[in-house]
Amino acid sequence: MMKKKNNLVTIIIIVVVAVVIVGLGYFLYDKSLKKQPTNNNTVNDVNQNTTDEKVESLDINNNVVKELYNKVTLAEDSYYKYWFYGRDDNYLVSSAPESSKMALVFHNLVETDFTAIPNASSIAQTVDLNGSIYTLNTANNKGFVPYDNVLRTYQSLFGTSASLSKDIPLQVSADTIDYYVYNAELNGYVNYIMEGGGTSPSFYHGEITKAVKKDNSIIITEKVEYSENMDGKKKVSSTSYYEYTFKSESDGTYSFVSRIKSN
Repeated sequence: MMKKKNNLVTIIIIVVVAVVIVGLGYFLYDKSLKKQPTNNNTVNDVNQNTTDEKVESLDINNNVVKELYNKVTLAEDSYYKYWFYGRDDNYLVSSAPESSKMALVFHNLVETDFTAIPNASSIAQTVDLNGSIYTLNTANNKGFVPYDNVLRTYQSLFGTSASLSKDIPLQVSADTIDYYVYNAELNGYVNYIMEGGGTSPSFYHGEITKAVKKDNSIIITEKVEYSENMDGKKKVSSTSYYEYTFKSESDGTYSFVSRIKSN
């Protein structure tokens, strides 16, 4: 009888210990589950903070949008509307040829940036550019641009810390018959020309379709239509879309970053 009683006590002790162990395990497991969502939420919050960008739609007729767009395209429809970019559908200022950037600079100079050529009689009458001889344009009463005017325009386009090379001339148009070449004595750019040039009936037409402000950048989407126009009917031959990106500078202005084909 005593032996049976001892066995019963032993069984009860084993059951109690088992219950305690299971209960402790459940408690620890439940505690870890309660902590886990908090950790996941923290990770999700971090990911959300690093990937979310503040995007604000802008009116395409907004003065800032139009001003930025006009800086990097020609107003009139022509075959040479985008000649600054050559045949590059993905134009990055950071890796672009300096000659194309200087062409954009000339496009952004204003009438008051130009003056008559000072002391034209003492300046070289011809210059050799890329194997071609150009002649000093003494007939141009706006044939000189002071260096400071070019530098100001260059930095307004490409950033206040952008460095201007004096070795690259300002190309006036796509047909390369008209340049402004730096003259160290005058500390400015002097106009030289040569005969040549041509026209084409084909043309490009561009218009803004969308503009957004994303963090510290403005992105402008442009619809570009091309017409071969050989019959003069201006029928559209192809349509493409481009995105122009401008980033905010410390002085509140925007500098040009890229022109990328988006379709």
